[in-house]
Amino acid sequence: MKSYYAIVETAKYKGIEMTVLNIDKSNGSEYDIPKDGKEFVIVRVKIKNDVKEKLAYNLFYFKMQNSKGQLRMKHSLM
Repeated sequence: MKSYYAIVETAKYKGIEMTVLNIDKSNGSEYDIPKDGKEFVIVRVKIKNDVKEKLAYNLFYFKMQNSKGQLRMKHSLM
């Protein structure tokens, strides 16, 4: 299994498939604005479960890495 996948490239592992469908940048809203020099990123992910067991997932299971290799662990829901 690879460590990195491109957008719309499907990662497969033990009967589970995950695909990043698209990524959008956002300036936020009147209630939630990113700090100076920062931006919000919205990632749409498709998860397919081909095994009999239920699949538990959580947004905190995912990490984002920027072009400098820095990982960002803070998540939020909008």
